[in-house]
Amino acid sequence: GHVAATDLSVSAQSGRHAVCHIGELVFTGVMVAVMRDYRLQPHEATALALLGYVLMGAGALPVGLWADAWGPLRVFRVYFLAMAATSVAVALAPDTLWLFIALTALGLATSLYHPTGVAMISLGVKARGRAMGINGVFGSLGVAVGPALGLLAASVGVWQLAYLAVALISLAAAVALELAARQRSRLPAARPADLTPRPAGAPARRAAAYGSLAMLFLIMMLGGFNYRCLVTALPTFLSGESAVGGELVKGGVFVFIALIVGGVGQYAGGWLADAWSTKPVYVGLIGALALLTLALGSSEGSSHAVLLACLVAVALFGQQPVENSLLAECTTASRRSVSYGTKFALTFGVGALGAQVVGLIWHEYRSLGIAFYLITGSALVMLLLLGGFLWLRRVQHSPSA
Repeated sequence: GHVAATDLSVSAQSGRHAVCHIGELVFTGVMVAVMRDYRLQPHEATALALLGYVLMGAGALPVGLWADAWGPLRVFRVYFLAMAATSVAVALAPDTLWLFIALTALGLATSLYHPTGVAMISLGVKARGRAMGINGVFGSLGVAVGPALGLLAASVGVWQLAYLAVALISLAAAVALELAARQRSRLPAARPADLTPRPAGAPARRAAAYGSLAMLFLIMMLGGFNYRCLVTALPTFLSGESAVGGELVKGGVFVFIALIVGGVGQYAGGWLADAWSTKPVYVGLIGALALLTLALGSSEGSSHAVLLACLVAVALFGQQPVENSLLAECTTASRRSVSYGTKFALTFGVGALGAQVVGLIWHEYRSLGIAFYLITGSALVMLLLLGGFLWLRRVQHSPSA
């Protein structure tokens, strides 16, 4: 009954998550074909998708407000139709101007998922951490499948087929959403922690509640920065700056493996958050990230670099379902979508600066190992902020506050 329906809901949400990241990253697989078709330089080709990537993060906050006001089901209807329409627009773009506009619109469409879908999961299941982990695994699959789908379409000489495939997937998901909405009643929502202070000591508790939430947002923003640094630096780090042909393919396979293993970390992180507690699991994963990136930074060209990269991916991606559960514990149900919207605006939007920072490090030092030392430093700052967060949470729930 209830458990089966809940699992079905989580699986459906996770599939929507995969669609988001497939649509986001197909362009990385077709970029070389686009460069050839439109006679573009690499920096010109990457600029075509840049604004769309920014809007994927920046759009999350207004979408969160919209989802709280409108309801997630209506937003999801718009999401799938927007993904389908913008994917078709990319496939049919006659020139670079329209391609830029279509890719930007597609990026905006992808921004609809995270604040809506993650909030819906946080309110609709009992085993919140496990559900967040399953959702994260599907997101990792989307991250891995998107470029592969693009490469497959480019390999047959028609890169536009990849975007038509995304459109068909989105339309199929829209149909499944409507069928599910008609066949099952709304699931009972789990009661999250409420930020409404108790009458005694209300000002102190209110200040601690908002302070701890702000601290958590800063921690998650650094987590988004670490993610962007990792996915930017890892391909060249594992294949080598001067790699060509088969070496590049081998590096691509290594990165694909690391991302898939990272998905295992997401499930494990969510499971541990339910079985143990979100806070110690979060501390452990961030601490592990600091140690592992320190080791990875000094392993360039070594035989164990791939193994270390997989472990780093587990520690980094494992944090995501834990922090999503932790954010649910710190926010009210009525503001859940906007809370996740704020998180993803920071992690995808501000965190995107990690790519530019990695580029500057690479240009200045001709080594990507330093980028992983940067992640180590960021993780240590996260641990300091997490200490402040935990102290404020104790103040918030202290009887004497």
